[in-house]
Amino acid sequence: ALRRSGGARSKYRLVQALVDERDGSIYGAVLEWDRQAALSDYIP
Repeated sequence: ALRRSGGARSKYRLVQALVDERDGSIYGAVLEWDRQAALSDYIP
């Protein structure tokens, strides 16, 4: 299963899990930068 690590907020979001059609195993992922999450820590 895909999940975020405990306490650390990710600056990326999962767009697509790459799944092997033969056996259903996950071999990778496509991530997208989450601008809102990245800027939430910004202090001007």
